[in-house]
Amino acid sequence: MHHHLRVVAGIGAVLMALTLTTACGSQGTSASTAGSSSSSQDQGPITLNFLHSSNADPTWQKAIDSFQAAHPNVTIKEQQTSFDDLNSQIQARLSAKDNTIDVYSVDGPRLANNAAQGFLLDLSDYKSQILSQTDQTSLDEVTYDGKQYAFPQWTSTGVMYYNKTLLANAGLSDPSADPSARMTWEDLLTNAQKAQDAGAKYGFGFEQVDRYYQLQPLFESAGGGSGLSGDGNLTPDITNAQWQTTATWYGNLFANGLSPRGIPVEQMPDQFAQGNIAYFVGGPWCTSSFGSTNFDWGVAPMPSFAGGKAVTPSGSWLIGVSPFSQHPDIATQFAEWITLDPTGSAQVNPEGIPIQKDSLSSYLANLSNTPGWGNDMANIIKYELANTAVMRPVSVGYVDFETIMNNAFADIRNGQDPATTLQDASDQITSTFARYN
Repeated sequence: MHHHLRVVAGIGAVLMALTLTTACGSQGTSASTAGSSSSSQDQGPITLNFLHSSNADPTWQKAIDSFQAAHPNVTIKEQQTSFDDLNSQIQARLSAKDNTIDVYSVDGPRLANNAAQGFLLDLSDYKSQILSQTDQTSLDEVTYDGKQYAFPQWTSTGVMYYNKTLLANAGLSDPSADPSARMTWEDLLTNAQKAQDAGAKYGFGFEQVDRYYQLQPLFESAGGGSGLSGDGNLTPDITNAQWQTTATWYGNLFANGLSPRGIPVEQMPDQFAQGNIAYFVGGPWCTSSFGSTNFDWGVAPMPSFAGGKAVTPSGSWLIGVSPFSQHPDIATQFAEWITLDPTGSAQVNPEGIPIQKDSLSSYLANLSNTPGWGNDMANIIKYELANTAVMRPVSVGYVDFETIMNNAFADIRNGQDPATTLQDASDQITSTFARYN
């Protein structure tokens, strides 16, 4: 998915192999609005422009077709772009009050900034529907300043993959798939070193090295917090003792050779697929890279620090409505159809973990039937979303914060002093955030 890659980058490849079961019946308001033309804005020819960075036809086409069938006068026109161009287009076009965007994908951490700039229609009237069809965590992700500004679309989590052959070569048993028996980071690194000593090229690797999305749980598990605090999360808090200790721990992974330097995020799943890494923390989407492995692998929960709480990354894509749309009512109906409606959301080919409850149940059921790792993966996802998921902090300055932190993590990975690097990053965040205060 930016941020952590694009929190959901690559998910679609593995999930498109899983056929979602279309839910019977509908709940909430969208069931009726999708099947009728009661809105005054749905009486003449209407074109709704839907801006996103997903795979166009495989992801949205079925849901779009069904919505258009129920609204014969409405045409949904997709405007597909890259992730970077998506956010730059939103900034440029909506700053100019461009009315040729009606509905658009919102990267979760960018919601607060978009809402603060007036780029999102207030959807607070749908609060009860959002909560009934998703969960409190998802409601929180679409909330800024006490109001709701989008519909939750997908979410995400992290898991730990392991190479059974490399572990067996080191005389190590497979880690438990039970979240209540998750490994500690301390034990994991001890075992990772043993696996490396027994022939593994690398004992451990993060998929999203240097990305705040996947590294935030480390600092949260250690008790250091998210890194932002204060009113509006506009005060950096990345120099406390737990942050410094954990950043040193992170830097040592690479200084000691346990994890690789110089390999970009996009190539890390291939390192595991090629049999080079014994333990690997990544998202469920990484399985799309593991189809041709010549070794057995399994999945286990993401570790936590001894004495700390279990924390996993979460959050993903949302769907928002432009306040400059000429057809806000029907645009909102479409946005709700592809997110909250059980039938409509089930017709979306997800590039993340579906959030709507029926679609999530179908996704997990299909995943459970995947031979080998599928049932363990489904159980882990279900547990983590309900118990350990942590969203990135809501702040109008989040994107600035993340950019600075990702650079800081890269510097620490490449050998710079953690304490100095964190202090420099804190000073830079403070300076950058001055424009929001």
